[in-house]
Amino acid sequence: MKTTQMTSMVKILVCSWLIMLATCTTTQAQTYYHMWRGSGDAGKPEWISNLANAAYGSTGIEFSTNSITRGFVDNFGRWVLRSQNSTTTPTSLINYMIGMPGVTLGVEGWIASNSLTIREFGDNITNTLDFQTTGTKSIIFARGDTEGLLISSQNKKIFLDGNIGIGFSDVTPESKLHIKDSYIVSEKAGIKSVMGVQTLTSNSFWGTSTANGLYLGANLKRSLFFDTDGSIFAGFQNGSIPTVRTELRNKYSLFVKGGVLAEDLAIAPTTAWADYVFDKNYELKTLSEVEAFIEENKHLPDVPSADEVAEKGYSQREINKILLQKIEELTLYTIQQQKEIEELRNLVGK
Repeated sequence: MKTTQMTSMVKILVCSWLIMLATCTTTQAQTYYHMWRGSGDAGKPEWISNLANAAYGSTGIEFSTNSITRGFVDNFGRWVLRSQNSTTTPTSLINYMIGMPGVTLGVEGWIASNSLTIREFGDNITNTLDFQTTGTKSIIFARGDTEGLLISSQNKKIFLDGNIGIGFSDVTPESKLHIKDSYIVSEKAGIKSVMGVQTLTSNSFWGTSTANGLYLGANLKRSLFFDTDGSIFAGFQNGSIPTVRTELRNKYSLFVKGGVLAEDLAIAPTTAWADYVFDKNYELKTLSEVEAFIEENKHLPDVPSADEVAEKGYSQREINKILLQKIEELTLYTIQQQKEIEELRNLVGK
C-alpha cells in the first residue's frame, strides 16, 4: 500500500515538473513580454514588446504606455524616444537613426536637464564640453581641451544675438562685438589683415601682418594705399598705383595725385637753412659769372633745370631753400650796387 502511494506521488511530481517545464518553455517562446500594471489586468494598456511584432522592419524592444509607442531600442542598440504628441511613425524614426551613423540615442522633441556633459568614452580622456544654465545666465564650457573650442557651420554662417564678448570673464561687452586683450585677423589667400591692439605695444593698429599693402576707401573705391615699404599713395583712380623710381621712393614717402589743398603747410627741414649766404666766407659769384652761367645752362646756378624737374620732380623744401638763397644773393647784389651808387654820387658831387 505504501509502495503504491509512493509510486503515485512520484508520478504526480514528475507530471507537475513536466507541466512546469512546458509552461516555462512556452513563456520563453512568446513574442510578447507583458508588464504588470495592476491587479488582474496584465499588459493593458502598457507593455514591453518585441519590435518585430509591429512589422516595423526591424527587431528589438518596443516600449508603450496608454497603447501608444513611446520608444524602442533596435537590434543595433540604437535607442529612440518619441515626443509626447508625435505624429512620426516608429518606422520613420528608425530610418532617421539609420541615416545618422554612430548615434546611439535619438530623442524626438526637447530634453530638459539642469546641465549636460559631453565627453568621449575612453581611457585618459579629460576633455569635456559642459552645457549649464543658472538663474541669470547660460554657460557653454570646454574643459581640459588643448586645441580650443571650435564652432563650425558647413555654410559658414553663425548667428549669435546680443553683444558678443571674446576674452571676457566677468565684464559686460560694450558693443555687438568686443574683443579683449587681442586683435582681429582677417585672412584670405595668404593675406592677413589685422585690426586692434597689438600685443607688444600700447597702441592700436590697423593694417596687414603679411607682405601685402593696405587700401582705404569709400563707396568701394580704393582712394588711399599704404605700400609695404611705408610709402603712401593718395588720389589714384581705383587704387591704380603708378610705378615710381627707386630713387624717388627712397627720397619721398607720400605720393599725391591731383594736388593738395590746405589752409596752411609747415615744413620742418632737417638740413641748414639758406642763411649761410650772409656768412662772411660765402663765395658770392659776380654778376659776370652769373651771366656766363645763364648763357651756357639756361638757368640760374644751384637751381634745377626744367629737364631735371620734368624727370625727377623737385623737393618743396629744397626749392624753398634755393629760392631763399637766390633772394639773399640778390639782396647782397643790391647792397653792393647801392654802395657803388653812393660812391658814384659822392664822386659826382665833388
